[in-house]
Amino acid sequence: PQLAMGVQLLDGFRLWVAGQPVTDLPHGKAASLFKLLVLHRGRPVARSRLCSLYWPDADAASARNNLNVSMTRLRRLLGSAAQICFADEAYQLLVPGPVWVDAEHFEQLAEHGACAEGRIQLDEAQAAYAEAARLYLSDLVPDIGGDAALGTRAQQLRDRLHQVLARLAALRESSGDWHGCVRPALRALELD
Repeated sequence: PQLAMGVQLLDGFRLWVAGQPVTDLPHGKAASLFKLLVLHRGRPVARSRLCSLYWPDADAASARNNLNVSMTRLRRLLGSAAQICFADEAYQLLVPGPVWVDAEHFEQLAEHGACAEGRIQLDEAQAAYAEAARLYLSDLVPDIGGDAALGTRAQQLRDRLHQVLARLAALRESSGDWHGCVRPALRALELD
């Protein structure tokens, strides 16, 4: 089945709805808010949490107003492709169909690599780790410490990338692939 939505977060920010690229993407806090809703779409996020993450210095009424303005912009952007529902003092992104998010796929590949390695299926582990590393081209947010809402998640993804690169380098070294070993090791050094 065709994807209802595709979201690229680890190589810049891109969005596709029903296979078509969305060109008028949100930016700033609205972009961060959308990313947070996409990554947490399986469960509602409390309005109070969103207000405190995005407008920590604003009074409650101003923060709620700012949040409402951002949600209105996001709803307009998404149109009928998805809904941002508000119930029980929480927001949730609901998409009527399959959603692909590169950050989630990266984590699935990293986990698949670890499981394959645990089963001593080293070629399969290398392939999964290599594909995971290929997906991760930039951090979830440009400044991990500068985004209170996504900074922790961004750091978790970056830490997972370090693990992936370390395991990929070690597996390639153990198989005698010296050139293949150097590339992930150098990339890990670049991240530091």
